[in-house]
Amino acid sequence: MNRKLLPLFFAAAAAAAAAAGCSSAPGSNASRPAPTPTPGALARVNPYVVEETDTYTIQRYPKEEYIRVDDHHIKHPILGFNIEFFREDDRYYYVSVPKRIP
Repeated sequence: MNRKLLPLFFAAAAAAAAAAGCSSAPGSNASRPAPTPTPGALARVNPYVVEETDTYTIQRYPKEEYIRVDDHHIKHPILGFNIEFFREDDRYYYVSVPKRIP
C-alpha cells in the first residue's frame, strides 16, 4: 500500500466505524432491551430481598427453613416468634417488611 493512501485508508475506516456505531434509524431504540434496575442497598447484602422500595421490602423465606403456624404465619424453629406472610409458592413464603422512616 502506498504511504500517501494510508492516512486516507484510516480516515475511511474511522468514518465507517462511526457510521456503524451511531444509527439514526427511527426504530433503533426499540430493538434495545430495557435496562435492568439497579438493586437497592438491602438487596445487595440480603439474599432474601426480592423487591425494595422507599417504605418497605419484600423478602422471601425458604419453606424448608420455616415452620407454618397457620394460614398467614410462619416461625423460625430457633427464634420462635411468628412472622406474617402474604403470599407463598412452591418454595418460598413472601413477607412484607416495613422500613423505618427517619
